[in-house]
Amino acid sequence: GMDGNKFEVLHKAMEQTDKLRASGINFSEYEGIEEQLEDAKELLKKLTAEKIEYLTHFLKQGLQLNNTDMLDMALKTAHQIGAKNFDKKLIDQGKERLERLTTTRQFLDMASKQNDKEALEAALGRAKALGMHDYKEFKAADA
Repeated sequence: GMDGNKFEVLHKAMEQTDKLRASGINFSEYEGIEEQLEDAKELLKKLTAEKIEYLTHFLKQGLQLNNTDMLDMALKTAHQIGAKNFDKKLIDQGKERLERLTTTRQFLDMASKQNDKEALEAALGRAKALGMHDYKEFKAADA
C-alpha cells in the first residue's frame, strides 16, 4: 500500500494491524515493524487529507450539477473514509439532495408510466424546482 500510495490498501492494512494489536500481537518484538507502521500512519494521514479534499470538491460539484451518480459515489466513499472527517453540513446537504433527486426521479417515472396527468404535473413541478431539466425521466415526462 505504501509503495503505490494506494489509499484503500493502506487503509485496510492499518485496520488489520489494529485488530492484531487488539488480539495481543506485539509488533515491537519484530525488528523494524514499528517504524514501518509509523511511516504507514503518516502516509495514510496524508492520503486521507488528499482524499477528503478531492471528495469534498466532488461532492460540491455533484450538488451543483444535481448529479445523483456523483453524489452517491462521494457519499459512499466519505462513509468508507469516515464521514466524521468531512464537513457535516456538506454531507447532510448531499444526502438530502440525493434523496430528493432520487425520489423525484422515481415519481416522474411512475407518473409517466401510469399516464396520470395530475401526478405528472406534480412530479414535473418538483423536478423543475430541483433543476432536473437534463434528466431523461424529466424529458420523457415533459414530452
